[in-house]
Amino acid sequence: MGSPAIPVLEIGGTHVTAAVVEAGTWQVVAGTGVRRSIDPRGPADTLIATMVAAGTALRPDDGSVWGVAIPGPFDYVRGIADFHGVGKFDALRGVDLGEVLRRTLTRENGRISFVND
Repeated sequence: MGSPAIPVLEIGGTHVTAAVVEAGTWQVVAGTGVRRSIDPRGPADTLIATMVAAGTALRPDDGSVWGVAIPGPFDYVRGIADFHGVGKFDALRGVDLGEVLRRTLTRENGRISFVND
């Protein structure tokens, strides 16, 4: 890999995909893709556990900055879910996913950057 590697999570309505991508090309690093099914109407602890399981399967370098693509409504700056009445992830409303993912996927000063999928 020539450019920095970035671990990413893509959280969709029926799955969570985790991979490591090269920052310069945004190409997935071979052999790093992990996909887990997710029930968007499931309880918060199950949804979070599925996201964390996909991410931890990557075993990224300590201190990595993670990119996380997730649908709205979501406060992308603060990392807080605002799902309500959209038919998916309602159980996550008000959950600080930024804090949860920082605590479970990164080291002490790790960062999570959220974007709209």
